Amino acid sequence: MYLEKELNLIGSILDNFYQAQNSNNVREEYLLQFEQIVENIKQTKLKVENRRVTEKAKRDQLNDSYLELIEKQRLYYKGVKDFKEECKTNERLIAELENRKSKNKVNQ
Repeated sequence: MYLEKELNLIGSILDNFYQAQNSNNVREEYLLQFEQIVENIKQTKLKVENRRVTEKAKRDQLNDSYLELIEKQRLYYKGVKDFKEECKTNERLIAELENRKSKNKVNQ
């Protein structure tokens, strides 16, 4: 979109340049229009730069949120793994306790 606008602008400047060479009045008007075009370009550039900065800040914020979520996910998976290990330990201890109870009953 910006390239197309730029090409149209350059074409318009070139067309008006040749016309401005023929007359002093047209030349002065051309120069005023050219100055206005330059000012508009500066304003557009400022708007685009502001938008770029805003979008970069949004991107950085989203990236920070993403990294937080990745850390939470890592902690979640670690918690699940630790829980599974503790469940296995608990099952093993229950089995040992039941074995001891059954051995005690047999010995009595």
